[in-house]
Formats: sequence, structure tokens, C-alpha cells
Amino acid sequence: MNISILPDNHRRSLSSSLFIVENLLNELEKELTYPTNLTAYKIVVDLNEEEKQRILTALGRAKHQLSILFHKYQLKVKAHNLSHIIRAQKTKMWEVLCDSTSKGLKGYGLLPNSVATQLDSDIEKLQELINQI
Repeated sequence: MNISILPDNHRRSLSSSLFIVENLLNELEKELTYPTNLTAYKIVVDLNEEEKQRILTALGRAKHQLSILFHKYQLKVKAHNLSHIIRAQKTKMWEVLCDSTSKGLKGYGLLPNSVATQLDSDIEKLQELINQI
């Protein structure tokens, strides 16, 4: 048996694993190149330029090795429609926001009615904006 031919079950599992690794490599590359500064999350860059370049080089080598593995083991590239990705992300956001309403948070204790009403209104506004995506 040719070592580069894997049974279908093994190829699917390996392909999924490499997909996750590739996404993580891309996230690291993005953070090193364009650090995230969001409202609720900020990256504090505590690396000097030399260390950042060393890591970026290592990321490039890892991505190249990943490509070699994909070809060597004849793994199939999964195609994803952007519209499907957008719908899936919107669904995740909706789910998180539903758990963030006063009803969703009641497991942590009851909120005063005035706070609950305001929170629910604010979450609803955000949900409406997400629906426009």
C-alpha cells in the first residue's frame, strides 16, 4: 500500500485536523501583522520586530508543510460558500445574544426590572443590526 493513500475515514479526520491547524496559523499570522483592537478585546503586542519576524517565518514554513501534507495524503479541499459562512456566523451571534438577555442571564440571578428592560432593549437593537448583515 502506498503510504500516501489513506482510507477515507482517516483522510476526512486528517483533513479536518489540518483545517483547524491552518485556521489557527492564519489567525496567528493576522494577529502578528494586524493586531486586534476591538471594543471587548485587545492584543497587547509584547514582542519586538525580530521576534515577530521569526514567528512569521515559522508560520510560513508550517503552512508550507501543511500544503505538502494535503497533497501527499491526497486530501480534498473543502469549498465553502461565503453566504453559508455568513448565515452560520449570524446564527452563532443570535444564539449568544439570546443567552445575553435578562431571561438568558437569570441563571446568574435576577436583574432589577429597569435594568432588565434596558438590557433587553439594547440586545434587541444589536440583534436587529446583525439581521441586516
